[in-house]
Order: sequence, then structure tokens, then C-alpha cells
Amino acid sequence: MKKHQKILMLSVLVMSSVQGGVVEASEVFLDTKEERAQVTSSPEKSDTLENSGFNTNDSEIADEQVFPPEGSIEDSGSEDKSSSGLDNETEKSGSSQKIGNEKVIEEGTAEKPKKTDASEEASRESTFQENLSRKNLPKVPVRLKPLPVKNSGSPFRDTSRSIFKNHINWIYSRGITTGYTPTTYNPEAKVTRGEMAVFLYRLAGISAYNPPFNVYTDVSQYKNQILWLTAANISNGTVPHYNPKGKVTRGQMAAFLHRMAKASGKAPVSGKYNPKFWDVKDSMFKNDIGWLSSKGITTGYTPTSFNPDADITRGEMAAFLYRFYNVTVNNQKLPPAPQPYANQPVYYSQLDSRWRNIRLNASNVGVSGCVPTSLAMILRGSYGMNVDPGIVAKKADTISRESFGLSGRDLINTAKSYGRNVEVIHNKERAASLLKAGYPLVFYINVGIGHAVVVSDYNNGLVNVNDPYGKLFYPTGKTSLNELWGRPSQDAMDWNAGRPVFAVK
Repeated sequence: MKKHQKILMLSVLVMSSVQGGVVEASEVFLDTKEERAQVTSSPEKSDTLENSGFNTNDSEIADEQVFPPEGSIEDSGSEDKSSSGLDNETEKSGSSQKIGNEKVIEEGTAEKPKKTDASEEASRESTFQENLSRKNLPKVPVRLKPLPVKNSGSPFRDTSRSIFKNHINWIYSRGITTGYTPTTYNPEAKVTRGEMAVFLYRLAGISAYNPPFNVYTDVSQYKNQILWLTAANISNGTVPHYNPKGKVTRGQMAAFLHRMAKASGKAPVSGKYNPKFWDVKDSMFKNDIGWLSSKGITTGYTPTSFNPDADITRGEMAAFLYRFYNVTVNNQKLPPAPQPYANQPVYYSQLDSRWRNIRLNASNVGVSGCVPTSLAMILRGSYGMNVDPGIVAKKADTISRESFGLSGRDLINTAKSYGRNVEVIHNKERAASLLKAGYPLVFYINVGIGHAVVVSDYNNGLVNVNDPYGKLFYPTGKTSLNELWGRPSQDAMDWNAGRPVFAVK
């Protein structure tokens, strides 16, 4: 397309976007392929990973990736957050969730919730206020020690096809679970806060705890376990409420386990951890997730993401409890979570006044500089090179022989001039694999004319998009891999090296 035609079309697109005419990105999710992970029956050995077509670091993980034991990252400590941080994140939607049949150890069966009337509720509130004014629950020590084998085999008929089957069998053998019912475990059900208290109580080997009083107005079922959790300084709820039927997120789970490790002396009380998962950088549980990652207790939802806001399933919880026990009790050295190949790209706009008027072939960066701007995002942000879009455009201008913009070959040659390798991506599955391994990609897409964007990360079919044209076409910075793959550039020059999707390595 001629230069003046492309400029005219881009102007029309800009005007239409202001009027709401740009088509929004589709929110279609990709189907994920579940890895089939297995663990040995002995708690002394680590889990193993069965690959399904990818290299180890590229494997697509359904829930929790499992690796054989080798090496570890030593703790440097962890910052102890206020207990309210964990509980303020409670999922309110879990208020009607059935808690199942996690039996109370000292009674043998789960307590049935009692009906309360207004006078009983008022009396409970009064008792709470009296106890709160008197003192907090006396603190109890947490001692993690080897758990004897209490059960053999498995009574659960619903775990034979679960990727967490052996983890579930292990926590059953140690008495950490008695099942959702006597014959089912319900591995896909979400863990409630009440169930979490029971799991941790049994993991700590507590046989009986009789609290002097109740500090929560909404706790009757699992009362002793929940109050033990509070006395052990693992969770204080949001007094006067604990929300026992609320669901536990993966981020909250990390905080529960990290606090239990600190309370038992198995983790430093203070210190900082920096997980490389892109989706936890703003999470209040970042430090807790970082500790789990450093000890190999988590390897991530994918190698680059943790999914901290997702509710945790009972199957996943079994895997976390198994690994936590092996790390804290058996002093097992699990490999830390795999690190992404590169850092996150930095964002640059080709419209920035610092370089928009810099020449690029017969045009300039502001009009046709999406490719050098995309390369600058990756070279600077992902690989730490001291460049910006203007610098990259000047180099590309000496390489390219196009009259307008940069072709696929131009991108490859410019990236190589900075010492980077480029892989041309021919299928969507390979793109997903590389994104999960931490490689940033450049997509040439069709927005009426050919346009380049930087894509990073992958989580349940969604990716991050950095649009160099002032984020006009992707203002939220999110779309699906399906959407991007389905709208390739139609400009012939963009295809002169193959399909215009490139991994910069």
C-alpha cells in the first residue's frame, strides 16, 4: 500500500477509535492441556513430571508443576505481614459453600452447624466483646514433626483419574484428611477456610486443643481447629469473624503455609523474597509466594505465573501439603520454581515526542515505527540493553530497504545486530509454549494496516499486550492468544520471513 494511503487509513482508525469504532479484543480462552504428574508413595522422595510434548521449562501445567529433587535456593528471610492482610482478601462468594465431611479429630465426626436465634446471636456477640476486652487467646507453640502412618490404601473412589491422586493418598495415610465423605475426596472442590484450619491442625500433629474461649461470632463447626490456628498466630481472621465457609485463594494458601513455617521455626521471621511470576508483583501475598517458590513448594501455575487470585482446589491443596511437609519436616531440597527466560518488556510509545520525528525509511517513528518501538521494549526491558525506540529506529534505518515501516526480515536483521536471536513462530502451540517459558514475542497484526505489538506471558489463554501506538488498539493490555493469532497482518512484506510472529531470544 502506498505511503499516503496507509497514513490516511491510520488516521481513519484513530478517529474511529475515539468514536468507539475499534473492535474490542475477544476474551476467548484457550483450552489448556493438563500435565499428568505423579509422585512416589514415599514422602522421602519428590514428585516427578511427565512432559507432554514440550521441553521441561516449556511444559504446560494444569495446576501445580512437579519436579524431581535437586538443589534449592536458601532462605533469606521473609517479611511478616499483619494477619489482617490474609483475611481481608477472603472470598465472600463462599458463604454458601458446603464444607463437606472433614471430621474433627477429637470428636471423630464433623460438628453440625447449630441453628441460632436472635437472642443467641446477641449473647454470642456479648461473649465475644467480653473475651476481647479480657485478653487474646493464649499463644500455643507450633512444632512440625514426622507424622506416623495411620491409614493404608485409599478409600476414595473419585481420585483415580486425578493428577493429584498420590498426593491425596499420602495426606490420607498421615491422617491429614478423612475425606469429603468416607468414600470420596472431591479433588476439584474448592478449599474453605474452615477446611484449611483442619488441614493445618492435623499437619501439625495436634491431637487435642481446648480453647479457653471463642473469639469469633461465626465459628461453631471446626471451632477448636480454627481457634488453634489463631492461637498459633497463623490466622487471626477479621475479628469478630473468621468466615469459615469462605474460599481460600492460592495467594492466601501461600500466606497460611508461610506463617506456619515461621511459627514453627522452619522459616525466618523476617526477610524478603522476589518471585518471578509476572502476576504476583502487585499481590499482597507476593512475599509468601516468593518463599514457597524459593523452597520448591510451588513451581507456579505456569513457569511464569502463579494465579494468586484463583480459588485453590482440594487436589492442589494435597500437593502443597505434601511438598510443605517434605521441605519443613524432612528437610528435602526441592528445586526452586523455574525462572522466566527474560524480564518483562518495558513500555514505549512510538508517539513519544523524544523520538516520534526520527526518520525511518521514507517516514518517521511516530507514523511507521511500531517495529523498532516493539524491539526497544524487549531489548531494554527484557534484556537490559541501553536503547530506546529512537536508537533502534536509527539502526533499523541503515538495515531496511523498505519505503515504509519494517518487514519481517528487517525485524530479524535489526534484532541480530543487537546480538539477539529470533525464532519465527509457525503455530499457536509453539507461541504459547515460548510465552510460558518467558520469551517475549512480536506479533505483526492487522488493524486495517500492518501493525506490530509486543506480547508476553500466558495464563489460561490470556496474554499481555504492549501496543506501541499509544495503547490505542489494546487499551487494557490484555487479550487472548486466539484473538492475536487470528488477525495476522495482511501486508506481504511482513510475511517475507514466514508467518509474522517472532520470538526475540
